[in-house]
Amino acid sequence: MTATVRELTELVRGRLHGDGDVLIRDARSLGEAGAGHITFVENDRQARHLAACRASAVVVPEDLPVNDLTVIRVAHPLSAFITIVEHLRRGTRASATAGTMSGEGETPLGVDPRAVVHSSAVLGEGVSIHPFVSVGEGTVLGARCRLYPGVVVGRHCRLGDDVTLYPHAVLYDDCVLGDRVIVHAHAVLGADGFGYR
Repeated sequence: MTATVRELTELVRGRLHGDGDVLIRDARSLGEAGAGHITFVENDRQARHLAACRASAVVVPEDLPVNDLTVIRVAHPLSAFITIVEHLRRGTRASATAGTMSGEGETPLGVDPRAVVHSSAVLGEGVSIHPFVSVGEGTVLGARCRLYPGVVVGRHCRLGDDVTLYPHAVLYDDCVLGDRVIVHAHAVLGADGFGYR
């Protein structure tokens, strides 16, 4: 998906300085951004790298001085940048997951015979469970959940409606996800943290 800087400014309720007609096709980090990309800086320390920035537009704090750049000024640049990333990549998700990973609007697969689903698991309407998925005892999947190949969902997990788990994502026992959650490939949720004292 592409958008003009003006459209992205309206999306994040920012203030535009520069050429609002510049077309943006992707969002990248400050060091990776080039023509057709938007990036962001959060503070003066990062702003010193703007001189070498090749991005077409930058999301910046409201009071950050910049010269000769097309910028969107907002109170919280990181939050605004995340909103922009999600907006720009929303249209590409379906095409990027074609074939065995078809996008939104796909016909529900049901349960592939090569998946292992515990007999006590509760499956919502229209689920798609791909090959080599494992769903544990007592787990509840909401309507239209999509579990791609290699996903492991532990015991007594609860997934809301329209949850997508991309290949090899792992949910340990007792994980709870709300509606419309996306967990990307190889992510692990429910592991022990390192905050114990």
